[in-house]
Amino acid sequence: MAKHAKDSRLLGGYPITVIPNGIDADFFRPMDKIQARIELGLPLNKKIILFGGVRIDGDSRKGGKLLEEALQYYEKNIDDDVELLVFGTSKIALDISSKIHCLGYVSKEEIMKKAYSASDATVVPSMYENLPTVIMESLSCGTPVAAFNIGGNSDMIDHKKNGYLSEPYDTKQLAEGIAFCLNSNLDGQLSTVARKKVLDCFRIEDVADQYVNLYKSILNT
Repeated sequence: MAKHAKDSRLLGGYPITVIPNGIDADFFRPMDKIQARIELGLPLNKKIILFGGVRIDGDSRKGGKLLEEALQYYEKNIDDDVELLVFGTSKIALDISSKIHCLGYVSKEEIMKKAYSASDATVVPSMYENLPTVIMESLSCGTPVAAFNIGGNSDMIDHKKNGYLSEPYDTKQLAEGIAFCLNSNLDGQLSTVARKKVLDCFRIEDVADQYVNLYKSILNT
């Protein structure tokens, strides 16, 4: 967005400052994966993928159909021993063989923190995004994210360092991104980098300071 603003005839001559949304990184922090799974009633011996659920025939912008295609490819060509954890809906219709666990609509952040920590990877197949909270919260809990390289996703996901950015709407590549997040984090390095990204860039306290500094610079101009 900043690049487009700088390139525009209307705004290009003005100073442009980018201040991201912030997150309470003290709350959204990694917790013990086994404990999180026990508390959510999830299997301890499976690879689990997290997804913010929508109906397949609902809002297409959230990419439910693209996720279905990616998981079909994943099951057929990569690994058929994964399970899907879904929040935001109590029922989701996906034509996949993997078992699906639905948390329903989640209003308590404590449950979301457990969901992120219980999962091995989060997938965000949205067709359009700004700076999605799900990605930020997942990274803050140390869970790598696979998503399309659209909108503000690249502001949070560093390709193959704390997650995977696929070419827009390429579901085969998204499946490969999921595989990367699941299989390249055995030593916990992706999780470490994910958490550090949030601490370095998105802590709510630091974001507040950026606003204060911006206002001071304007007043002193």
